[in-house]
Amino acid sequence: MPQVLLIPDSTVDAGYHHELRVVSGDDVQPSINALSNDTLRATKLHSIQGYTGTAIIFGCTLMDGDRVKCQAVCKLVTGQKRIDNVRREYRFYSNQLKPFQGTIVPTCIGLFGGIMRNEPRACLVTQFSGARVEDLQRTPWTFREELIYSFTGLHKVGVRYGLSQRFSEKHVLLRDDGHPVLFNFDVAEEHACQFDGSKVDLTPHQRKPPRNVSSAGRSRYFVFWGQCITEEMMCDIPAVLKLAPRTMAPEVAYGMIEHRIQMFHRDLDRRMKCEGFEREGNGLVTLPSSDDEV
Repeated sequence: MPQVLLIPDSTVDAGYHHELRVVSGDDVQPSINALSNDTLRATKLHSIQGYTGTAIIFGCTLMDGDRVKCQAVCKLVTGQKRIDNVRREYRFYSNQLKPFQGTIVPTCIGLFGGIMRNEPRACLVTQFSGARVEDLQRTPWTFREELIYSFTGLHKVGVRYGLSQRFSEKHVLLRDDGHPVLFNFDVAEEHACQFDGSKVDLTPHQRKPPRNVSSAGRSRYFVFWGQCITEEMMCDIPAVLKLAPRTMAPEVAYGMIEHRIQMFHRDLDRRMKCEGFEREGNGLVTLPSSDDEV
């Protein structure tokens, strides 16, 4: 395991590097057992579009001596609360999430700590796993289905995103091969689920668990031009057009929003058909006629 992380800082001096050591236990001070020949050097630092939050997030190329180790993402934080958060995130990667690294969660390279600019700092380093998803509603149905299975896998090992943090696109990456990756576990928490899936009574041909079991809602809005377009607003196209960028031609804006609303209603119609089954008293599920099939 690498013991030292070198981060360049041109604001101090050309060629200057901050030296962070692998974190041991709950300490973010330099480790006295760090080995100089187990050093990673961050090069080609750049900001990553779509990564937001209170931490400093940057991408880089990690060098192991003269060899490129990987493309990485570094989450650099200061302040005790944020340091505690990334320490908790690292514990998740090292324990519950370890079997999933490189598949549904990023590969964790390590947690490093030390003094930078006279302040204790911690830096969580993970392998780059793709760009952040901007709009889940625009992803294929197969992508969202795989995302649900990923959540299920995390849930089984006792990990969930904190209740105070509503799940959103900011927790999902799109890997180069088209598969989803979950990240941002500094807001995650341990969870002992009391739900027993073996006790759910599913009947033949039923396409989904009962609504009170699945709790699967459907979005009644979409985000466009940086604004939330609700289902009610879709009935008033002129009102929606007022949200378009001022530099956009009216006919272009009209065509764009009309197409997006059509997509929304098409997807919503497909979803509602899949949810339109009602369990009768005898436990059977009434299926729609063949001309109503999705």
